[in-house]
Amino acid sequence: MASLRFGLDAIASLIALATAVAAWRSATEARKATEQTRRGVQASIVSALMDQHSSGKTLAAHELLRQWVDTHGDDFAAEFKRLRDLKSTDIGSVDAARRRLAHYLRKVHRLQYYKLLDEDLIEAVMPRATAEFCLDFIEPLEAAVRSNYEKDTFAWAASRFNLPRSHLLTSGPGPSDGAV
Repeated sequence: MASLRFGLDAIASLIALATAVAAWRSATEARKATEQTRRGVQASIVSALMDQHSSGKTLAAHELLRQWVDTHGDDFAAEFKRLRDLKSTDIGSVDAARRRLAHYLRKVHRLQYYKLLDEDLIEAVMPRATAEFCLDFIEPLEAAVRSNYEKDTFAWAASRFNLPRSHLLTSGPGPSDGAV
């Protein structure tokens, strides 16, 4: 009788082991499927961001702001603020270009901050040159528009590429929801 009991216990143990192995394999496959889904979502995000970054409107915004800086020299931000405060119609397209590029930078920062975009994908959607452009031209314009602009976004871009931010200070760790 003892050997029958031992045999039944062994069979029950084998069934339990097989069930545990099946559950482990199922969990492993579910984790793989979840990771594949997450990477697929990130691929869609990256594709949309790359399309936006390489669009004609974004290129035109870069060119317009570079022209603005070339025309107004070191006083480009002060002149921008002066004309914007006067509600000059001459500043509308420059302001729209500023907003387009500032919003793009904020979008990338928020996606990374909320872990919707992996670190290894950031440079694909925000190359070093874009970060430099934003720090050199967009941040001074943002600061000219309002003192409570999202300094943390620019600090993130600077730290990401080890770029200087000599003209402004940094703020808190996460993105704010300030409107422009």
